[in-house]
Amino acid sequence: RKGGMRVVNVVGFRRGYNFLNELLGLAKPFGIVVKHLVLDLRPEAYLQFATEEEARAMAKFYNGNIKASVCGRPVRVSHSMSYPTIQCGSSRVVYIGQLPNIKYSDDAILKLAEPFGRVKKYFLNRLKRECFIEMDRAEDAEKMAEDYKVDPPKFNGKRLTVYVSRKYRQLKHGHRCPSVAKRE
Repeated sequence: RKGGMRVVNVVGFRRGYNFLNELLGLAKPFGIVVKHLVLDLRPEAYLQFATEEEARAMAKFYNGNIKASVCGRPVRVSHSMSYPTIQCGSSRVVYIGQLPNIKYSDDAILKLAEPFGRVKKYFLNRLKRECFIEMDRAEDAEKMAEDYKVDPPKFNGKRLTVYVSRKYRQLKHGHRCPSVAKRE
């Protein structure tokens, strides 16, 4: 267990203005947060410290007399016994959901990813109205999801759901992306 259990779990926050800074602010007195992960679908975040002692100190403090809150809502802070460190950030796959039930080309969907980098592979499931797109780099996938979270894309008037897939880090099966030159 080199390094120990260095992750703190924070649950129940509201995604209000500046919520991430408030989350990270809770941790500031206890040490440096070397990595953080905010889940897309639940009000839950993980903060990883450099040492187990720092993580323990934060959890102990907020479970004593002081109750933590983010954006005015009380949150639960606990020392994670499940994860010694945050194992993510290396997913290159972006999930796009809520695709409309109309006729459209694969290219129309792939155009959503174009501004963020090169697409390696994709898997479009029209029946489930979803698409998985594997980008060339994890940073491209994170940037795409982050930008579309702030300003969700519309496809034929319908708002799409976009986030980095935690289920797939890369696609084993899927169509190779035709080069942009061929698509012009």
